[in-house]
Amino acid sequence: IFAVSLFLIFLYYTPFIWRIFYPFPYKEIILKEAKRHKLDPLILISLIKAESDFKLNAKSKTGAIGLMQIMPKTAEDIVKELNFKGFSLEALESPELNVFFGAYYLSKLKKNYRGNLFLALAAYNGGSSNVDLWLKNKSAPIEIKDIPFLETRKYLKNIFKNYKFYKKAYSDL
Repeated sequence: IFAVSLFLIFLYYTPFIWRIFYPFPYKEIILKEAKRHKLDPLILISLIKAESDFKLNAKSKTGAIGLMQIMPKTAEDIVKELNFKGFSLEALESPELNVFFGAYYLSKLKKNYRGNLFLALAAYNGGSSNVDLWLKNKSAPIEIKDIPFLETRKYLKNIFKNYKFYKKAYSDL
């Protein structure tokens, strides 16, 4: 029993094992965009896993597109802000552009919420106007249990669970 316990403890702390269950596709793109937008790459990969489970052509029932599930309206706003030329929604299926837009948008949300990643992630899923309303109606800092949208609560729990395991798998980043 001691040997089995020791073996299980070894497996638990072995990054190789975690990498099987928590892969890091599009690693170069994610590392590049995380650096460009001053974000933790493990947060980006955790968000992508939660949003699309790495499916390039993912489309949600609400119309979100690609790896980071960018809404068309959000993409249009980013295109205007960054003065992109010749943009089409089909381009959001490109991992490079999708991760660039998603990282840009998350970084912008993080700045809007004074560096608070939790609020930025909540806004990424539930919308800034909703997060602003939740903050307005709450005197204490918001926690997952305080979020009225079940989907956003599950989303945040999923991202933070992913992040915990990505930290185990890729502690060298």
